[in-house]
Amino acid sequence: MDLKVSSTAFQGKKEVLYALKKAAQKSKDFEYYNQPAIASRIPTDRLQAAQNATICAYLDMALRDSEFKSVVVKANDKDLSYIKELLAPEMTEHSLVEPMKKFSKSLNETVNANYGGKTKETMTAFVRELLHKLKL
Repeated sequence: MDLKVSSTAFQGKKEVLYALKKAAQKSKDFEYYNQPAIASRIPTDRLQAAQNATICAYLDMALRDSEFKSVVVKANDKDLSYIKELLAPEMTEHSLVEPMKKFSKSLNETVNANYGGKTKETMTAFVRELLHKLKL
């Protein structure tokens, strides 16, 4: 068997943007399944707990990357357009879905849970800047 593995560098800017995109997608899913009309039909306790854990894991992956700060500073509209699209409010058949609420709440919770002192202040400033760039 001839098996070839291509080594793709997945770090830095690509990793941070990937983690933010996945967290945004999971935030959208969380808010969608949190709608009263849908939540009343399916048991959502475990689903929401799993989605919340996944969101926090992706955000932790982004925040712990050494390139997070530079990505936030240098991010332009092209880099963040897909994330903005995922976090945009959407009117469904049942109600308005606002994934940005869950995303920003989870981002702040991740910073508060994992950092302290000056590091927390620095990360909070960069998180605020990221949220400002993602404002719709």
